Amino acid sequence: MMAADIAVDGTGDTRAHPQGSLMRPRLFAIGMALAYTVLYLHTPLSIHATFPHDDTLFMSLGRSLAEGRWLGPYNEFTLMKGPGYPAFLALANWLGISVSLAHALFHCAAITFFVVIAHRFMKSLALSGLLFILLLWHPIALGPFLLRIVRESIHYGQILVFLAAFAWTMLGATGWKERAFYGALSGAALGWFWLTREDGIWLAPAIAILLAGGALHSVRERRVRELAGAALLAAVVFATTQAAFQALNWGAYGKFVGVDFKEKNFQRALGALNSVLSGGNKPFVPVSRATRERIYAVSPNFASLAIYLDHDIGAAYDSISCPLQPTTCGNIGSSVFMWALRDSASRAGHYASPAKASEFFGRIADEITQACQRGALECNPQFIAEIPQVYRHQFEQLPQGYLKVLDLLLMLKPQANLTPSAGTAEELTPYLHFLHYPRHTTPTGGGLDRDFKFLGWYYEMGANWMTVAAPHSRTLRFERLDSPDIATGFKDAAATRQRFLLEGRCRNECVLRFENPEGIRVEKSLDELRRAPAGLDLGRGRVHIDIAEVRDNDYLSPTRAENIARKIREWAVTSYNYLFLPVLAAGIVTFLLSTVLHLKRGLFNPCYVLAAALWAAILTRATMLVIVEATWIPPIFSGHSPYLTSLYFVIVAAAVMSISAWVQLRATHVR
Repeated sequence: MMAADIAVDGTGDTRAHPQGSLMRPRLFAIGMALAYTVLYLHTPLSIHATFPHDDTLFMSLGRSLAEGRWLGPYNEFTLMKGPGYPAFLALANWLGISVSLAHALFHCAAITFFVVIAHRFMKSLALSGLLFILLLWHPIALGPFLLRIVRESIHYGQILVFLAAFAWTMLGATGWKERAFYGALSGAALGWFWLTREDGIWLAPAIAILLAGGALHSVRERRVRELAGAALLAAVVFATTQAAFQALNWGAYGKFVGVDFKEKNFQRALGALNSVLSGGNKPFVPVSRATRERIYAVSPNFASLAIYLDHDIGAAYDSISCPLQPTTCGNIGSSVFMWALRDSASRAGHYASPAKASEFFGRIADEITQACQRGALECNPQFIAEIPQVYRHQFEQLPQGYLKVLDLLLMLKPQANLTPSAGTAEELTPYLHFLHYPRHTTPTGGGLDRDFKFLGWYYEMGANWMTVAAPHSRTLRFERLDSPDIATGFKDAAATRQRFLLEGRCRNECVLRFENPEGIRVEKSLDELRRAPAGLDLGRGRVHIDIAEVRDNDYLSPTRAENIARKIREWAVTSYNYLFLPVLAAGIVTFLLSTVLHLKRGLFNPCYVLAAALWAAILTRATMLVIVEATWIPPIFSGHSPYLTSLYFVIVAAAVMSISAWVQLRATHVR
């Protein structure tokens, strides 16, 4: 069914003339989704067992959920971020599928749902097929950042499901039961999204536009009460998801609290610290060393953290923020200060429970606030607690920030490379087991695992014996064996246990360190020792290898299927813009034309209203991030920004819906 085969009236309703069977588009969609899933399953993920604030956190929380222990023992990490993505990981674990398959299935399901709803508005197989292809094969989903265990891997799909369900509730559903179903679904989707990321306020303008569009339709059709009921149901379901999360935390940890990064007293403490001017601050440094000294003098509770903030924890976070923003070197940058504060409070023993953490941060907030009120500190309260003092020249960066957003969204330099995993075998093994062993990249440090086994002997004099160490070995077994032949051969009755078995597993670059009783050491690589028989002098003694077995474990080496998948993925990533950029340009132009020439009729056209909601969401999110980049997290747009992930998909939907709206509005105008 093509756009030219649509008859449209002034309300935006369409009457499509069926052409042939719907079997072909369905088979096309199934085939494309299957192809994507197979490709994704043959693409290695990066598994990071050493990222406590992100990947490792989500896997740890997911394991606790899967084992029925809620979110595990309480500490500064437990409620730092929402359980939406860990719950997804736990569900995949319960179903017995790998995280790769779970990601791929949700990606395909969310996009299919959105396109099905969009097709009900567009009534064009051509545009629906275009939308499906552009969303399904978006390079971001196949890029290095989303090929990890991070919440961004699903939150764009959650947004697509919510927007589609809510749009149909407002603009498409005709009966109360249908409105109620999609209203409840949209509330649940928004609730799950909010438990995955807590910054969904940028969707508010889109929600408002869809509500307004739905109200216009309902007033004309005299179904305002029906629409209001569906909207209320969506709000109730959303509120229920948040209340349920807090109630479960109450039962597990003794406090009715959600994500404790947003907890009232922590926010008060963060805001109070960021408000202090005494000591002298500078951009992106919320609490300088000199400022901390001034605060220590009036806040005993904050002073109790000095031993951590001024030494190891502060230095660790300085090493993170300094390379990203050199002007913060020697201090704790604003992008990481809140984590340093939490880690210090934990080290001081204040994260025994949510209530104790809240009380501690509440005391800090009260002490600083009182000091500000009596003039012991010079303070300038901030409107947003997380944002430090802002200086006028920082706002000069706002236009540049919008250009950065545009550059990233255009994907002029798409990334097709994969990043290595991180962690030792011991660190990775429990997480790989929980994730049902997805294909993954080689961990940082390079090289493949090697199993080795050496049989030989050592002789110096009598029963003297050596020691063997392997600094990079994962396992090492060094066993002394009987050696009557050595005693006979060297005519030394004391040399009856000079043979040995040496075996273990280590990296490709592994070396073995032999040391005699006098402390003389010799190091040899596996490649040097594998050519048995071989020997080496160790002081006055001799080490001889009779039998050597070194086996490469090439389970991480790319298979033929993976190499084929890599070539297809790289082609898809680098070729995507040939289709996307013309569609984006057409979408922007057609939306502007529709707004200028057909606004009155557009307000009653579902495609136009949905497109307007999507463009509003893009503008709101971009503006928020530009402000954050200029005032709080300066490297937010370096490389691929995870905060932009959802916009990559929303902008595709906005462009195609705008084209459809223009086609429909032009058709009614011509008629």
